[in-house]
Amino acid sequence: MLVLKGSEAAARIKKEVQEMVEGLGGHVPTAAIVRVGERPDDLSYERNVMKKIASFGMEARSFAFPESISEGEFQAEFQKINDDPSIDGILLFCPLPRHMNGRTFEELIRPEKDLDGISPVNRARIFAGEKDGFAPCTAEAVIEILKTYQIPMEGKRAVVVGRSMVVGRPLSMLFLKENATVTVCHTKTADLKAVCREGRIAGVNILDSYPVSGMIKNYMLRLFREPESRLPPFQIGMLVKAGLTEEFIERLEAAVHGDQGRAAESENSVPGNGN
Repeated sequence: MLVLKGSEAAARIKKEVQEMVEGLGGHVPTAAIVRVGERPDDLSYERNVMKKIASFGMEARSFAFPESISEGEFQAEFQKINDDPSIDGILLFCPLPRHMNGRTFEELIRPEKDLDGISPVNRARIFAGEKDGFAPCTAEAVIEILKTYQIPMEGKRAVVVGRSMVVGRPLSMLFLKENATVTVCHTKTADLKAVCREGRIAGVNILDSYPVSGMIKNYMLRLFREPESRLPPFQIGMLVKAGLTEEFIERLEAAVHGDQGRAAESENSVPGNGN
């Protein structure tokens, strides 16, 4: 079994970014981490993001607001961050509290500062195949991991299971940009088994981050020979797991290993992910 770890792609990108920062003539790129409320998972993620950005030689500034803040008040504060010339990028923690319209802030964020690819402008650019659009991080991480391991995508059949705007849809567009032939599946797909078995991007089946427990079984993945691939002669495609829980990953691995364990599997999950 060949395991492709996101940590190798992350190390490559970190080196490239550090070299880029050194060439900026003293300017230190600065990211604004914008959070509303005190959810434990957000607080943990914020700490990790702050440390990660610092390790790249850049700066991160936290902007935290109480969950009780009104939408109007938060919009005014967000606009200040948006217009601040010292802020190069903005990471807005979503979802926002229920009394706020998340779409308002997706449309408000400046596309050039949109670190998470939530702006309608960036989404349109990704769907148009333009180079200057920012894709959601998880979708882009999948492509970067495949590139790091020199896995060819051009002309290959990619089956994307999931159609969210966070992973599935942008990822399908990124595969198209790499000249792969893409099929997008979801909970209403007829004969998911047959479609998944067609995936052959050196065999890639992509699981989106929404609940797909029980959708993918070992018999859905196609065993084939790829003699010119860097992968072993026989394998069940390559299974790229994007943003899934450890519990689901364990169940999925158990299903895949049920087929004599002959699986080429790519992980984008903790530990060793592409964060």
